[in-house]
Amino acid sequence: MVEAAFTLDGGKDAARQIMDAHPDVTAVLALNDDMAVGVLSVLGERGVSVPGDVSVTGFDDVTVAGHLSPALTTVRLPMKQMGRQALELALLPRAARARRRTAEQRLMVRASTAPVRG
Repeated sequence: MVEAAFTLDGGKDAARQIMDAHPDVTAVLALNDDMAVGVLSVLGERGVSVPGDVSVTGFDDVTVAGHLSPALTTVRLPMKQMGRQALELALLPRAARARRRTAEQRLMVRASTAPVRG
């Protein structure tokens, strides 16, 4: 696990650290799609095949995710619904216990992931 900024540059920095320390890595799970795009960029610079050598996934399903080459596997979240729920919770009177809500999510499998080579 590598900690980095939740940005494209953070994804690049994390990818460099991962690839330098673990050149045999087979998958990278970025915590958002911006970071995943940074990972894809560094892997491309280094001539690493995605998904042939390394699978890459993101989180958020930003508009561009399906239009990258390779298209990014990611998790789609209902951002509007989550924002609405957050506002509703924030407007409720303070509670003794934490309030939780669940949100649907959907794995968008695209071309940036594949089974590990045997």
